[in-house]
Amino acid sequence: MAAISRYASALDGLKRRLTVDPRFVAIRNRDLADGQHRNSTENNDHFTSPGWLLQDFDARWKDDALRKDLVDTARILESEPAIIGVSAHFLGLGRKP
Repeated sequence: MAAISRYASALDGLKRRLTVDPRFVAIRNRDLADGQHRNSTENNDHFTSPGWLLQDFDARWKDDALRKDLVDTARILESEPAIIGVSAHFLGLGRKP
C-alpha cells in the first residue's frame, strides 16, 4: 500500500505557493480535516509532486549516479523516526494472516 499523508497538500502548497489560489486552499483544508484529497478543479497542479523537496528531481533521476544517491539516501532515512514527518509520502507493507 502506498499513501500520501493528509499534510502533503499543506507542505507542497506552501513550497510551491499554491495557497494564493483559494481553490487550492479549499482542497488543502479538506485534506487536513479528513484526509481526503478532492480536486474538483481542472488544475492538475493542485496535486502533490513526489519530488517536492528537489526542484531538479527529473534531472537527478535520469542521471545514474544521482539516482543512486537518491535511492541510497532514501534507504538510509526511511527508518529514522526523527525524519519521517518531513515526508508527505509514505509506504506501508503488511501481511494478511
